[in-house]
Amino acid sequence: MRRGGHSLTWDFSDERAFEIYDLDPEEWHQLEEMARKANAGSGANLDDLLYARVLSPDKQGIGDAWDELVDKILAYLELEGHLPRPMQFKLHQKALKDILANLVAASSQDPKLYVRFSRREGDLDGFPFKPKIRLVNALEKAGFIVYRRGEYDHDKNKGRQSRMRATEKLGAMLLEVDASPSSIVIQHPPVLIKDEQGTYREPKPSMRARDMARKVMRINEALLAQEVGMDLPAGMPAPHTPNSRLPLDTTRRLVCRIFADQGLKLGGRFYRHWAQEMKREYRPYLTLNGEPTVELDFGCCHPSMLHAEAGLPARADAYELPGVPRDLAKAAFSVLLFHDREGTAPHAMFNSAKDKGFDITYEDGRKILAMMRAHHPAIEDYFFKGHSLRLQYKDSCIAEEIMFILIRDGIPFLPIHDSFIVPKRHESALGHYMNDAYCKHVGQHPIIKRKEAPAPGSTS
Repeated sequence: MRRGGHSLTWDFSDERAFEIYDLDPEEWHQLEEMARKANAGSGANLDDLLYARVLSPDKQGIGDAWDELVDKILAYLELEGHLPRPMQFKLHQKALKDILANLVAASSQDPKLYVRFSRREGDLDGFPFKPKIRLVNALEKAGFIVYRRGEYDHDKNKGRQSRMRATEKLGAMLLEVDASPSSIVIQHPPVLIKDEQGTYREPKPSMRARDMARKVMRINEALLAQEVGMDLPAGMPAPHTPNSRLPLDTTRRLVCRIFADQGLKLGGRFYRHWAQEMKREYRPYLTLNGEPTVELDFGCCHPSMLHAEAGLPARADAYELPGVPRDLAKAAFSVLLFHDREGTAPHAMFNSAKDKGFDITYEDGRKILAMMRAHHPAIEDYFFKGHSLRLQYKDSCIAEEIMFILIRDGIPFLPIHDSFIVPKRHESALGHYMNDAYCKHVGQHPIIKRKEAPAPGSTS
């Protein structure tokens, strides 16, 4: 069955992840090691990493159709005697709405994906425990889900979490009320602070924090009002989530400003939209409201800002080092700019290169850092002083200003940190707005680069 461009086909088989995602033995071994390290002590295993989304209370179905779906299913479960009485109706209603959003989102992205969850009462997953378990049991009895109970092997110290997947019966009811998968979003606070331990928290209440949150919510209203799609060429595999084989979670359609300080003046870039997670070679194939797009990028953004502060013109070759791939050179500049201690920089460079898929030695990293320093004598005084987050705040303010102008003009857009994706017919307007906003905040003209999908039949 299909409706609104979303596949609602259902598969009842229970294949393992490597059969679904077609991994060869070496890939399977590498991913098994990754899963073991990433999930040490969590009870999750490789199947959990690759084969199921985590049940999240932040994943919610928006709109009247979802309220109708929840009411119909609750009424059915009560009528058939699948839910015990007395029942806390409001609590069960809210929990069921979030569970259904998770099930439908997973199935619309891949019919074989499960949603995994814990049956242990002490686990804090954001769901009230008894309503969650009662609803899962009732949904299985009513035939709305396929349910696999978790198990744990104490001898092997390896477990598999409980998981569930929507059935055709749930899909039919979804079609009856027109609760579209495209109306599912992950809700999160519009402004967050990430501390040195990697913990996210909301900022203390203030006029500044409230004003920022209000602006982010206005941007998110515009993002939700547009349809983002992909028009991939034949033979190009669908993009997947970084570090796994799961399909991208397209319910991540809202952005959030993430800062590194309570004063909200360090960092502040817009994160968490699903289009920001894909590899950049996929971005030219994004569509907005069915239209082909183009991406305009502030080239060499932070080096250009530093040169402007030093009273010098921007350099288009800021990331060009002889014999060094551009991505590796860019990583080196980021290390020089982000770290405030020279002694830890080579180790950081080694780790950054590894994350980007480059096989270098610790000494290679040291040499690349030295080459980058020598490439930028005019701004060397900015290195190892932690200027990166300060510059991110500046480029995030530029991005915010550009997005509000696009909203004013009714132009659909996607923000990718220091670049923007718009329908091709709005390319000229976007370039003009980017130039003006950058000049206002930096004091000189930017380097703007253009990216779009290659023409059909092109070898580029």
